[in-house]
Amino acid sequence: MRLIPALLLIPGCIFAETIILDRIAVFGNHVTHTGVILRELELQPGRPVTDSIMISDRSWLIRSDFLKKIDFQLKPSIQKDICALLLVVQEKGHWSFMPSFHTDDLFGMTGGGTLKYRNLSGRRQQLRLNTETGGKTRIGLTWSDPWFGGSWRLFSQATVYYLKMPYPYPDYPDEFTETIRGGELLLGRQPGRTVQIGLRLCREELRSTDRAVLVSDSRSDLRTGTGLFMKIDTRDWPAYPGSGLFVHTGLDHFHFKGGHTEQGIMNIRAFFPVRSSNILAVQIFARALAGTVPVYDRLHLGGGDMVRGIPTGTLAGNRLVMANMEYRFPIMYERHFEENLHVGYAGVLFLDIGSAWFSESGWDTRDLRCAVGVGVHALWDDYVIRGEYGTRGKGWGFIKIGTNAHF
Repeated sequence: MRLIPALLLIPGCIFAETIILDRIAVFGNHVTHTGVILRELELQPGRPVTDSIMISDRSWLIRSDFLKKIDFQLKPSIQKDICALLLVVQEKGHWSFMPSFHTDDLFGMTGGGTLKYRNLSGRRQQLRLNTETGGKTRIGLTWSDPWFGGSWRLFSQATVYYLKMPYPYPDYPDEFTETIRGGELLLGRQPGRTVQIGLRLCREELRSTDRAVLVSDSRSDLRTGTGLFMKIDTRDWPAYPGSGLFVHTGLDHFHFKGGHTEQGIMNIRAFFPVRSSNILAVQIFARALAGTVPVYDRLHLGGGDMVRGIPTGTLAGNRLVMANMEYRFPIMYERHFEENLHVGYAGVLFLDIGSAWFSESGWDTRDLRCAVGVGVHALWDDYVIRGEYGTRGKGWGFIKIGTNAHF
């Protein structure tokens, strides 16, 4: 077992092969309950202390988005092989705002932001208000609790939302406007830091200016949904990972008057550190719909959030598969995840490939689209601003400007 280098400087611990933790004390937490911090630690009294666990705990607390700074201080005890741990923390403020802006060749410019109130009652609950207007109008209010139920480690998230957007895609002859009002509830268990398993419940009402796209005979489609999902997340920093894995899989069933829809989704993202602080990022995404698939639920390929370099909505269907690869290299960039430091500029080279099709007609190689491109990412804390140019080799390509990474 490898020792923490700092322990070599602690009198009485110099020749120890194993250091046992006696107790943990937390200072500087004016809002967060001490028990909320302690329950996030792998370090526990009576267990050995290693540098890998110390680094892991520090990184996890920073990543959990309620502490700004953390200082671990080991103190010697009277007994030779026992030490105490002092955690000196600095909390983040309750309020934060993150603006958002992006462009799309079909929907134009859209802007908005997320207003967040974090660490409600000192137990890490969050309240978020998301707004977006322009080519699309979105409003969402989300409340989340990452841990309740004690040792069961349950989590919950409730969202109410409103969406209004046109349907300008070429797969339907007439443009219409759809409006969705709904709510969603997620309940589940998090066995450890990296895995979530849960149940999804939702209910929403959809209206359209074109009655022909509705499935039911009424003025709107009212549907309820139930589903199961699993997430695995080992990324060191979700906003712009340098290493780690993200997996999201889910199965959903939606029922409404006139039919039902089944949905399966899989999203795998992997991030590999390369020499000189470069990052190889890979994403595989697949989504499939079965049963009754209304026009407004069709899947579309293209644009800055799919295959960059082909127009938004180039392909449509009830099946979609996509793969993206990015090689990110720092231009002037400081990244220290455990210190909560992310600032600078990075260049990116990317390759996107994907396809969408209707299962009734089957897949054809002519439905495959591929594009390559370059871009620049600017980072500051949680903010990521990207400008990218993608092309498939015919004519001018497409420029994407946004305030979040592609994946």
